[in-house]
Amino acid sequence: DVLSVAFTSDALQLETQASGVLLSALGAGAVLGGSVLGLWRRGSAAMNSPLPGVLLASGSYALTSSSEAMLGAVLCLVLAGAGRALLDILARTTLQRRCGHAQLAAALGMQECLSHVALAVGAALALPAITIFGPRGAFVACAAALPVLWFLACSVNWLAASSAAAPGPSRCQNPIPEVHSPPTGSA
Repeated sequence: DVLSVAFTSDALQLETQASGVLLSALGAGAVLGGSVLGLWRRGSAAMNSPLPGVLLASGSYALTSSSEAMLGAVLCLVLAGAGRALLDILARTTLQRRCGHAQLAAALGMQECLSHVALAVGAALALPAITIFGPRGAFVACAAALPVLWFLACSVNWLAASSAAAPGPSRCQNPIPEVHSPPTGSA
């Protein structure tokens, strides 16, 4: 939100109220991303990892910084919102496939808590990022942070998995069968 207001007023030279349009573009992109994912062929290799969402979101945020007009920024943020939706949906789908019910509840609860913590930390870091990099540079810095944080999270997960002893009942190792779509023509 803070980056959106600064980018709208400083980089696009528009009234700060126009930042609501940019935030709405993220939401519209999330609806688009969820819809595309719902239509996407299940079982495709791209649906096994949230990485496509990470790359789409971070790339689109970075492109937003080069926008000179409101329409370009809106289109970039629609793509960023779609990437964010892909990231969220694919990450949760991966968890559902790998964890039992109790572990899934704990993991999703932790994910939600960390999302709120990240929102607070991001809001606190937005003003220093804008001061250091400017409104356009702050978008690029945030865009670059997403794949770096994703890589770090995957590395920590890999290290924890490789150093763990044999899987116990508290580990997310129990695959949940994939739910297949209903036959064509059914309600």
